[in-house]
Amino acid sequence: MKTASLLKRLVLLVTVISCLSQSVSAGPLMTPHKYWWQNRLADLMDIVTIGAGVSVTDSKRRFVPPSYGAYVELTSLVTLGYIKHHGNAVELDGRGVGAYSEEYRERWGLGYNRHWQIHQGLGEQYVNYYKDPEVSAGWAERMAVELGYQTDEGALVPAKQFVHRDTTPQHGSPRGPRGWHHWSYIGAEVAIPDPILTHHGITLRAGVDVAEAFDFLTGFFLYDFRRDDRRDGE
Repeated sequence: MKTASLLKRLVLLVTVISCLSQSVSAGPLMTPHKYWWQNRLADLMDIVTIGAGVSVTDSKRRFVPPSYGAYVELTSLVTLGYIKHHGNAVELDGRGVGAYSEEYRERWGLGYNRHWQIHQGLGEQYVNYYKDPEVSAGWAERMAVELGYQTDEGALVPAKQFVHRDTTPQHGSPRGPRGWHHWSYIGAEVAIPDPILTHHGITLRAGVDVAEAFDFLTGFFLYDFRRDDRRDGE
């Protein structure tokens, strides 16, 4: 009897939320009807980060590899290491997907202090919606203006950011290179050079974001926990 009563309450709750979404589907906390399945897929992708790249040592700098180091990030509170990569790359950067003929990536951190400079698309590139600065301009503006915050220096920090065009080193926490939403990210990067035999280097990175998993699950109950669903007009 208790189980049946609990199920009835759950059904009632979902029904009420569904009715509310009919009238406020464009509201900040409800999953919009448009792009619903695309948004659920994007939320799922946000949980995982996977990337890889290959670099070639410049003939004039044969013993100075363009890719080397290791970097670990255990949420925005604990970072350790240094890594640099300059070469081609492919990545599943959460909901952002990209393939680049040239990427410059440099990260270093110790404890709460973390720094980075990431510039993608220096050459030919293939990117999806969230990595295209022109196509996703409306969504990116909402992530910055409505959900972002300003630093003491007056810089605007977006909630989510997948377009990386850093021309100078950046720093901050819980900011991070992908915005403050990813404060709970746990991952590692490694770059292994071979400046003697093949003159090539490889880099690999992977990680997960626990908070994004919660956002993915709540999306099926019509609740946009992170308020990052793509909406009509974006």
